[in-house]
Amino acid sequence: MTRRRREVLAGASTLLLAGCLGSPGGSDPTDAGDGNPGTTTTDADDGTQEPDPTTTEATPSLPSDLRRSDGDVVVEFPAFSAGDPTVDREGVVSFPEGPTFEVVGADDGDAIPPDAADPLIEVSRTLSPTDDARAFVAPTLREGGGFEFRIYVTAAFRELAEMQLIAGDGDLLSTPEDVLARPAEFEEIADGVFRDTTSGSEVPGAEDGAPLAALVSDVAFEQLNDESSGAGSPTGVLCQPRDAGGREPRAPQVAFGFEYDGGAETVTVTHQGGDTVEGGNLTLLLGGDPTDAGFEGSVSAGDRVTVDTSGYGSGDVLRVVWESPEADASAVIGEFPLP
Repeated sequence: MTRRRREVLAGASTLLLAGCLGSPGGSDPTDAGDGNPGTTTTDADDGTQEPDPTTTEATPSLPSDLRRSDGDVVVEFPAFSAGDPTVDREGVVSFPEGPTFEVVGADDGDAIPPDAADPLIEVSRTLSPTDDARAFVAPTLREGGGFEFRIYVTAAFRELAEMQLIAGDGDLLSTPEDVLARPAEFEEIADGVFRDTTSGSEVPGAEDGAPLAALVSDVAFEQLNDESSGAGSPTGVLCQPRDAGGREPRAPQVAFGFEYDGGAETVTVTHQGGDTVEGGNLTLLLGGDPTDAGFEGSVSAGDRVTVDTSGYGSGDVLRVVWESPEADASAVIGEFPLP
């Protein structure tokens, strides 16, 4: 059996990026958000306690949004953001009176689990050593209201590719007229640490302080939905609203297993864990075509359906597509290329 959980950053042109990646589990807050650089906190990436003021080195040469902790360079967030946000070790940023964002790494279109062993990219506020590909996106609430987004990366992250920045108001990143799409403009703000900043003022038709989805990856916007060339599977880091004022629903987080039977020319799709989802909101596409198979009722772990693959060949992709009950959002939540 081949099991592959693929939370796709881009697929059909109608996909919304928010909710398409796997939402990190857990919500153990690790930053109190009191703005005191000396407050003992828990690092966002590994859960270890950061030192108190007696062990934190003050380094005047660093900009105000960075600090040193035991020799490491750390993004001093949420100290520079209004609204008392909390940041948990899974990369979830929550504002008590506003939206919740998640910051997720992606490797060739797959969401990187926070506990992945030796990941290509680490989502972390600790940006050293800089020869590790690390990145963090800080959705920053301004004192006067509205958000800007500070994107921090290490030298190794920059060296992965010519990085592109794509940002959209709320969640929609599929309409060229409604998005910002430009090369990432990283400025070195410390040795081996770089920053780019954007806000709704750069996004056509968006309010300056709008909550954005921001993707920094090796894929340009015009390639984002081009699966035929393989370019639709970006590698990089994504910050997306989980709930931007309740406007966009969250895609269910489900792990699907796929078992191929070459003799019978079938694939059995099994819900192996995660959220329960209504079968009426799931569609199985093979090679882009709707299939006759489908889940029914409430679909939970252990439920399965068999898809006839006759007439299709190696490389054709079977996708499980979720659509919200209001039909205003969709996401590919599982896929399997025929062997």
